[in-house]
Amino acid sequence: KSKPNHMCVTPASLIELIHTKGFKKIDLSEVYTWGSGGEGMTREEENIINEKILQQKGQYKVTNGYGASEIGAPFSTEKDGVNRAGSVGIPLPGNNYIIFKHGTKIMAQYNEVGDVCIMLKDAGYVDQDGFLYVKGRYVDAIQKDGKYIFPVDIEDAIYETRMIKTCAVAKDEEKDFNMFVVPLPGVENR
Repeated sequence: KSKPNHMCVTPASLIELIHTKGFKKIDLSEVYTWGSGGEGMTREEENIINEKILQQKGQYKVTNGYGASEIGAPFSTEKDGVNRAGSVGIPLPGNNYIIFKHGTKIMAQYNEVGDVCIMLKDAGYVDQDGFLYVKGRYVDAIQKDGKYIFPVDIEDAIYETRMIKTCAVAKDEEKDFNMFVVPLPGVENR
């Protein structure tokens, strides 16, 4: 009869949870923490997850974070009231970082995607208010005409059609993207 109070999972696990048969019967009123990390989450995915949590009597939204075992702990996190969809929050006190233009040691401008200095294989940017956004790993991106295209960019574009329930994009061995798309009911025949 005990209920969890804290959930710390990947975005993919949260998406799977809200689409699980029987999810609509779950009372989430006693879950106080929805921590998410380990991979990126699109703005649309975050909005859908938060909407589903609220529908199940949840009182708190998903809080995204960024970190890695290499740096010992979380590097950044969101805080209730200052969340920004798509962001992994503001770096925690004492964590210094810099975003370099990809492949250089030249500092990137606000909102310019570049190398996150704590893990140079990650791509991200910081906005003028200090919120950190992680686009993904360069190893998961495809380079086209000198620019990097990340799976999350394609997922965001697919979600903007408002015709799908969920989607996932990943690079294959031929360095092309494969897509898994679940359309909304009734969209299959359009």
